[in-house]
Amino acid sequence: AFAEQDGYSDDPNRAEYPANLAVLYHKEGRLAKGIEACDKAIALDASYQDAWFIKGCLLSDYHKDDEAIISFKKALEINPNSVTALKTLINLALSLFFTGDADGAIESLNKAVTLKTEGFNPMLPLMWANAYYDLALIYRRTGKIEESKEAFKKSLENQEKGELFYDVRKEATSPYAAVFEHYSK
Repeated sequence: AFAEQDGYSDDPNRAEYPANLAVLYHKEGRLAKGIEACDKAIALDASYQDAWFIKGCLLSDYHKDDEAIISFKKALEINPNSVTALKTLINLALSLFFTGDADGAIESLNKAVTLKTEGFNPMLPLMWANAYYDLALIYRRTGKIEESKEAFKKSLENQEKGELFYDVRKEATSPYAAVFEHYSK
């Protein structure tokens, strides 16, 4: 019951199972195994957005940002208004920046900070804070100092809002902590 309602699955024939294994492989630094698990999840259900997102993160960590961009864009095609889409836009921006596309990165982050996601998630202000912070850094690196200052200010504002709902000091820093905890039992 817990596994099914929270998006976890102990059924290896459901896409969630290999996708969640990919998260564990990612946490352990076993990137190739993680990508392989994502490919299995995608083979089971090509519309499972999280598998595409996780694969993009793994590819990015492997410094294969061109391939990561493809996975992130596929994730966005599936559901452009989900919380996963917000995380995807932030990660897409970093891959775009690392491939030399600062304008694409700025565009992706601006979409992230204006995205109206489906449903409430107490982490949203902290995700927006992260997006604004990345935006501030990219603006600074591209010489747009005033835009950088404004984005940094918005990052701090969203950080404060987020902490009203969610005490980040008590949570693991990994966005995959709940998955890791579930499968480590």
